[in-house]
Formats: sequence, structure tokens, C-alpha cells
Amino acid sequence: MALLNKPLADEYAEAWKFGPVFPSIYHEFKYEKPGPIKNKAQKANMMNNMLEDFSSNFDKNERTIMEFTHKKYRKLDGWKLSAITHAKDTP
Repeated sequence: MALLNKPLADEYAEAWKFGPVFPSIYHEFKYEKPGPIKNKAQKANMMNNMLEDFSSNFDKNERTIMEFTHKKYRKLDGWKLSAITHAKDTP
């Protein structure tokens, strides 16, 4: 939103204890235990299919921002991501 002056999602992220959450994504995975997601291949395939449909809704600049963000943060676990969202001088 800061770079393009418009939101990339049609859902608002909510401020939860450990960081921002998109409720629809939370509800999709809330019954999974901490750690790797069971049926990881099935969930990944489902998410890839959703992303393919989803990505057609974005222009080149929007996709570039999302790809950059994914590459930068994809290897971090939830605790590290939470620490980033709770860093000094962040919202």
C-alpha cells in the first residue's frame, strides 16, 4: 500500500498479539499443530492453485512487490516474523 498507494488485498489484516493476521488464512490453517503443516503437499498444491487464480488479479508492479517480499521473508519462521512486526518504531 505504501509503494502503490492502494491495498493489495481485499481483506484487512488484523493486529493480533504476535503480529498482523489475515483472518481467512488463519482460519484455513488454525487446526494445524505448530511446525510443518500436515498434508503439506496437498495444502501447497491448494495454495498454488489459489495463487495462480489470485495472481491474475494483479498488474506487473504489484506482482513484483509480492515476489520481492516473498523472497525476502520466505525462510523466516513465525517467531522471527513476529519479532520483525514488534520491532521498535513499527506500527
